[in-house]
Amino acid sequence: MGGLSGTVEEPLRRHGQHRRTHGGHHHRRLLPGPLHRKIRLGPPRHRRHRLPRRRQERLHGAPGAPADPLPDGAGRRRQAGQETPRQEESVTQVRFFHGTADRIAAAADWLTRSWRSRRRIVVYAPRADMAERLDRQLWIHPPIGFTPHCRNESPLAAQTPIIIASSPVPPQADTCLLNLSDELPAEFSAYGELVEIVSTDDAVRLPARERFRFYREQGCEPLSQDIAAGFDEHNGRDGRNGG
Repeated sequence: MGGLSGTVEEPLRRHGQHRRTHGGHHHRRLLPGPLHRKIRLGPPRHRRHRLPRRRQERLHGAPGAPADPLPDGAGRRRQAGQETPRQEESVTQVRFFHGTADRIAAAADWLTRSWRSRRRIVVYAPRADMAERLDRQLWIHPPIGFTPHCRNESPLAAQTPIIIASSPVPPQADTCLLNLSDELPAEFSAYGELVEIVSTDDAVRLPARERFRFYREQGCEPLSQDIAAGFDEHNGRDGRNGG
């Protein structure tokens, strides 16, 4: 993946392959316009310098006029050199699990281990064959039970912890999105958590490198975990560890 060092980047890029450009055109149809309104890119300091002159005079008064007194609370804070705390907006947690030979089997394993620690998981699987195979896997996983799930169009979807969706689902901040597509998921930054499972297949691995770079550019700083040997108790049960 772009920008990674050592063992994290190497499994996702073969020797001699060139990097793609950073333009957004390769994200194709799933990249919406207002994709990242949630991510804070810094305070809009430039706006104070672009007020029209008349508005500045209304705000600051005519030249030579006495300044309006500050409210007592604001005055005390300024005198003490304190600033009002600014509430920061949360950033989506992004996690990559890579190195598996079987993407669907790894997804079923991760879902079985981690669904109890999350309120709701939406699995985005736009390919019908992938969605069908994952559905079957979850009915027999674990071997002595099953993992509760249903399709997004099911009448039980609102009460089911794992939803398999073939089209984008309206995001919620307390929902985890598991992306099994090779595209940038729509409105990913509106989810509380995003998980990507990447196989060793070049058709999956190379687009994943571009998404990893894009998430990092948006300030998400993805975590990455090699699961070539499978999930263990440390990174599999809760699914929140990895780096």
